[in-house]
Amino acid sequence: MFRKFSRRGEGLDCVRDVNVFVLFVVFFSTLISASIGVTALLVSGLVTRESFSEVWFAWWIGDVLSNLVFAPFFSIWSKWPGKKVDMSK
Repeated sequence: MFRKFSRRGEGLDCVRDVNVFVLFVVFFSTLISASIGVTALLVSGLVTRESFSEVWFAWWIGDVLSNLVFAPFFSIWSKWPGKKVDMSK
């Protein structure tokens, strides 16, 4: 999704790419993840209806923070020039 809406689809090189990353990757994907995860816990009986919103918020904030911290690092790391493996041998 990030590649579709960013200009070059390569990384966080300009302000527009950062905005797309924060809006789509950090915000929307974590909403879906937290909703599915906590609903699964509710269905399995590990979370009560009374604590659903608190657990959902904790799950969501954890996902958001980890996406904001680790995703840019992995994006940069994946483009880091390194030793290329020749598969033709």
